[in-house]
Amino acid sequence: MGDGEKGERKPGGVVRVGIGGGSGAGKSVVADLMRAGLRPRAVAVVRLDRFFQPTDRMPTYYSRHHREARLDFNRPDSLNEGAMVDFCSRFTDAEIAIFEGHFALFFPALRDLMDIRCYVESGGEEMLERRTRRNLAAGYGGDEATIRHYNRECVLPRFREFIEPTKEYADFVIPNHESRMADRDRVLGQLCERVLRLLD
Repeated sequence: MGDGEKGERKPGGVVRVGIGGGSGAGKSVVADLMRAGLRPRAVAVVRLDRFFQPTDRMPTYYSRHHREARLDFNRPDSLNEGAMVDFCSRFTDAEIAIFEGHFALFFPALRDLMDIRCYVESGGEEMLERRTRRNLAAGYGGDEATIRHYNRECVLPRFREFIEPTKEYADFVIPNHESRMADRDRVLGQLCERVLRLLD
């Protein structure tokens, strides 16, 4: 369990659930499965990627592959923390709000808003393969070689430095390995039950 599970609903009438984990771990899939599992209750999923900094304020890293500085979307300061916390604290458009993003559990002020904190866990290689397939399908991030270099140079090191340690704050660790779908679904069932209890 994490450092803040109190078993009671936060003020404001909305049950707030955070879902963190690495890029490609399956956070969006888990959020959508959770929303389906909570029907007919009103659930809103807030994708925290909407709070990325504009490109002129985005941090950078030095790419050995490109031999130049490149935008780094995998550091905490790639997000506008103030705007994100303010929006999430004021969000009242549903009974249940799911805040989903790779840094969902990183910022203390954001964690403090959450009634339940979740971390989606996937193996490093599996996570990067999913991310590569997703970006290629979306036409984002360049060709396959460029995406794989970015994964190795930036995504994986930042994941290990900043995101993987946030697992310690999770009330639920949700396994999302291809070989553990039954375990994932079992934990999701427990999570939905917890949310519904908070609504009662």
